[in-house]
Formats: sequence, C-alpha cells, structure tokens
Amino acid sequence: MSGSIKIGDGDALLVIDVQNDFLNGGRAPLIGGDQVVSALRYCTDLFQQRGHPIFALRRLSDAEHAAGAEAPVELGLPAFAMFISRAAEADGGAHSGFEGSNLEFQLMMYGIKRLFVGGLFAETAMLETIRDARQKGLAICLMRDAQCAVDSRKGEQALQEMLGLGVQMVDSSEVV
Repeated sequence: MSGSIKIGDGDALLVIDVQNDFLNGGRAPLIGGDQVVSALRYCTDLFQQRGHPIFALRRLSDAEHAAGAEAPVELGLPAFAMFISRAAEADGGAHSGFEGSNLEFQLMMYGIKRLFVGGLFAETAMLETIRDARQKGLAICLMRDAQCAVDSRKGEQALQEMLGLGVQMVDSSEVV
C-alpha cells in the first residue's frame, strides 16, 4: 500500500457492469469477477457510511434476462444507489456508460468532480467509460484490485492507456 486517498465533497463511486450475468453462476461469467465484488464491497460500505453517491452501470441485453442485470447482493449496494441502465450493442460489445444513458446528467446534478471506479470488462466498458469521463473533465481513481478483463493482455493495455489519460491507480483498501 502506497498511502491513502480520502473521499470528499464531489466524489462518487462508479461500479461498472458488476451484475449477476457476469459472475459465477451467471450467463457469461468473467474469471475474477467475484474477486472484484469482494474488493468493491469495502468501497460500497465506505461510500454508504459517508453518504456519498454510488452509481451502478448495468448492461441490459433484453427483458427476458433482466434478472441477470441485477447487482449481486454481496456487493452491498444501498437503497440510495443509482442504477444507470444502458442497452448492449447489437454485436454484444460493451460501450461507454455515457452512451445511451443519463449518467452525465446524474453526475452533473450531484456535482461530481471525481469518480472512484471499479468493475468488469476493463478493456472495453471500463476503458470507454473512463475515456469519456476524462474528456468531460472528471478526475478518476481506478481501484486496481476491483477490476478485471476478459483478456488479461488487453486488460493490461487498457490499464496503461488509462494511466496515460491521467487516471490515478489505487487499491480499494487505500480509499478512506
């Protein structure tokens, strides 16, 4: 651990695509997804205790599988967490959480300046969402122990690109 980073005014937690479909027992489980839930649980508890906003992006494929888009109970999202739904692209790929959603409006309404981010699909959904967030002037703290990728090589490339965008990398345990 290199130090701690304190959450304050204008900070929010953004959880990307951590949903039942992509965890053990789901339709398309991601290796390492359950470890992401464990790391993010600490942050959801912390942000809840401090009364800071929590946003959960989820990808909806179709109404038939809506239950799979729910967040796992183990994540411990509070009742005040804001779920932001977006449709999956026709090719099944992920896209930015800012596309086809009201995420930007919600962040603006809450006066968010910095996002603490964790989630699944580091090489696609997370990268594209973080890219857009940085273009919109938001500071980003990515919790490196609370993210995973489908392809570890592409995931590492995505993390390097995020660093190049000015993203600060922290472990979830460093957030206080």
